[in-house]
Amino acid sequence: MTVRVGLFAPLNDVAAATGTGQYTKNLLSALADLQTEEGDSLPELEYVVMTSDTAADWVPPTIRDRMTIEECRLASRGVGFESTFDDLGIDVVHFLVPVFFRTERATVFNPYDMRHLRYPEHLTAQELDRRRRFYPTGCEQATIVDTLSMAVKDQLVEAYDADPGTVYPVPMGPALSPGDREAKTVDATDSLPDSFALFPANLWPHKNHERLVDAIQRIEDRHGERVHLVCTGMRDTPEVSVEYRVEAVPEAPQVLDLGFVDAADLRALYRGSRMLVYPTLHEGGGLPVLEAWQFDTPVVCSDIPVLREKGGDAAVYLDPTSVPEMADTIYQLWTDAAHREELVERGRDRRDLFTWRRTARTYHALYRKAAGRELGAADAEALTYPHEP
Repeated sequence: MTVRVGLFAPLNDVAAATGTGQYTKNLLSALADLQTEEGDSLPELEYVVMTSDTAADWVPPTIRDRMTIEECRLASRGVGFESTFDDLGIDVVHFLVPVFFRTERATVFNPYDMRHLRYPEHLTAQELDRRRRFYPTGCEQATIVDTLSMAVKDQLVEAYDADPGTVYPVPMGPALSPGDREAKTVDATDSLPDSFALFPANLWPHKNHERLVDAIQRIEDRHGERVHLVCTGMRDTPEVSVEYRVEAVPEAPQVLDLGFVDAADLRALYRGSRMLVYPTLHEGGGLPVLEAWQFDTPVVCSDIPVLREKGGDAAVYLDPTSVPEMADTIYQLWTDAAHREELVERGRDRRDLFTWRRTARTYHALYRKAAGRELGAADAEALTYPHEP
């Protein structure tokens, strides 16, 4: 009997450009690919993408061609959703944005990250209220809670006393695939440095731009080595409170801020960079680390649980709260070509643990589990999170 899965994704243009939006689009594509590749070898699922009737342009044509898209009037606080689920014949609802509404259907809920517990002061009152309203309820009432890492699972089990048996970390794939191997010329600026470190991050306070720029300046002051830093990402951060909003990347002679760039330009930047620098203070999934491996880019990133879990032995780690340590660690990798090549080799092995096909196969098993279907050995294997090397 077919299980009909409602993929609840009322994104707007801003949300579609964030990590959540990129994750959603990649997941939809991967689920469609899986159904096409596996054919009759997987128990049948049907997918219905539920998006807002006022902001549905974010759905790529490649997804529209392969999945049912329903542009729904999505009332606030979930009012009227039950009748919509009835009309669409939905068996399982997967909330692809971090909201949760009570329903008679089986549900899958993803809280993405727990930033509101670690840095509540960074968020607007409205965003903080939304998280405090939806997260405890979703973690308590959802049939299955899916997280982007083991670290987030541990955090929400501790914070909300969620049943560990209902919480499944999912090995997500990278937000950006290698795509066309011919690198596009980045035309967001007249020229790029011959050699540079890349920091792709939205301008949120926990991304730690100010300390990173201080560390880059410290390298030049102490070692006489100019490390050029290229920054990209959204500069519109409406969910950040005014007191903690970062208005711009700090200016320095070594720093070039390109703002938001399209996928082709970002691919070119990854290919052209000497290394990825990712000194974030908090993370839910750590997508840039996975992206860097797609382009054989060495990684230096924060020593925090989420990134340790993803990076394994294929990254160099730094203390994101210490400018001196950040500077020393970045400088050492910047000047050590042999170590960078070693990291590239390790990244090639590690990236095979985190693919979109694996992500889609995990969700396929989760949807069937949520619907009460009997799972086979292949499903059980799909639900096993990658182990450390």
